[in-house]
Amino acid sequence: MKIAILSRQPDLYSNRRLIAAAAERNWQAVVIDPLQDNTGEVLAPDFYEGIEAVIPRYSPYWQHCAHGVLKRLQKMGIRSLNDAEAIALARDAPACLQAFAGCGLPFPESVSMQGVSLAADWLERLPFAFPMVLKRHCSSQGRGVELYRDVITLTDRVRSLIDRHEPFLLQEFIAEAEASDLRLMVAGGCVIACMQRTARSGEFRSNVHLGGLARPVQAGRDICDLAVQAASAVGLRLAGVDIIASRRGPLLLEVNASPGFEALEAVTGVDVAGKLLDLLEAA
Repeated sequence: MKIAILSRQPDLYSNRRLIAAAAERNWQAVVIDPLQDNTGEVLAPDFYEGIEAVIPRYSPYWQHCAHGVLKRLQKMGIRSLNDAEAIALARDAPACLQAFAGCGLPFPESVSMQGVSLAADWLERLPFAFPMVLKRHCSSQGRGVELYRDVITLTDRVRSLIDRHEPFLLQEFIAEAEASDLRLMVAGGCVIACMQRTARSGEFRSNVHLGGLARPVQAGRDICDLAVQAASAVGLRLAGVDIIASRRGPLLLEVNASPGFEALEAVTGVDVAGKLLDLLEAA
């Protein structure tokens, strides 16, 4: 079987693991750089010959060009682990939250600030108070997620983003979670691995890339069901789902359409790469 990995970074751990796992099955794995493909810099006419499936592993920063490449591959009859439109929905924060709301799934109170102008009483109109979280739409691995505790610094930041026409949302801060969350890997409607992440001292973001500590946990049935429902709400067969504890119960933070799994494999011992190839083969 010949598969493609759609990514700008072939040396990332998760990509290397997928290539190695494919080789163990005597599969051929090729990496397609969506930027090169999109500009016509690659690819011999027979480059795609024999490719049966593609694993999208591009970051939100390359969403625009990679989305078009993935749609073209799907139109060529190459099946994708995640559909191009589902990836786009997962990375559009307001639309993703609307999908959650439409399915009755819980998430922190949030307000999209896309295309708005600041009225004098804009803060009073928010359904939550300080501290609050600002999330830029292109955020990834915790970058672009910021915590604000006072009106002056938040207003300055909000005005600068509005002036640049950069979309973002504001969200209530869940203090009782104590800078900890769960990352669940959902594949084919099942949770295949789970870890708890806790932020380092002085940090509120629990991402391992930012120094967060991870440990394996066995998530309860209610948490696993919520993760599976979240992936289904946006149409993802593969998703990294982040869930936070609150006084209201578990809340959805994010559904990642192209989740890395270095920390997850390291702390759980689960062969995530192998399970993803199983899912791809069964598609």
